[in-house]
Amino acid sequence: MNSKCLDAAFAALNRAFLVPNGDQRYYKESLDKTEKDCFWRQALDIQAVQDVHDSAPRTETRDLTARLLDTFLQQNQGGGGLYDRAWNEYNDDRLGAGLAFVRGHRITGDQSCLDQTRYAFNRVYDREGTWQSEFARGMGEFVRENNLWGDYDDFMKRNADAAWSVRRTDLDLSWNRWDAQTRPAPCSPSSARISRSPIVLVVRR
Repeated sequence: MNSKCLDAAFAALNRAFLVPNGDQRYYKESLDKTEKDCFWRQALDIQAVQDVHDSAPRTETRDLTARLLDTFLQQNQGGGGLYDRAWNEYNDDRLGAGLAFVRGHRITGDQSCLDQTRYAFNRVYDREGTWQSEFARGMGEFVRENNLWGDYDDFMKRNADAAWSVRRTDLDLSWNRWDAQTRPAPCSPSSARISRSPIVLVVRR
């Protein structure tokens, strides 16, 4: 997409969905609603802005990234404050937020974004596992961006081994649920037990 088309698409997105509310900025759930998007979609909304920034860094998208992340914290904090999102038990949601914050740190230089990234990834790490492929992508980016292989290499390897062990050996593809065997080809009798598709290619470090 050329810069003119990108700018036009981004402007259209913001006109339709971006909500300014005092110092807060967030994307609403749909055209006919004003409520914020749900947790994981908020994280993806923020990453869309970050994608635009990465393609053509500018003050506007840097500042919007910062406001969106601040608003995300305010809107999703638990009873324990800005570092309490224990109410959300889904690791893929937590990893989505972690990705948004680690990219936010790279864009804004705000140390608190890195602190929030550590919070998100350590919450997942402490649970010892996940069923979503988003974890491997998110954790890998966090570790690579912050040169933390010494801290997380063994944990990443165990997740890669888990994914590899349930792969379809005819294609060497693993789906995104690593506690069950990747389903065989459609129409196989055993495939009816599992609904997700074998979409994840495992790349081991």
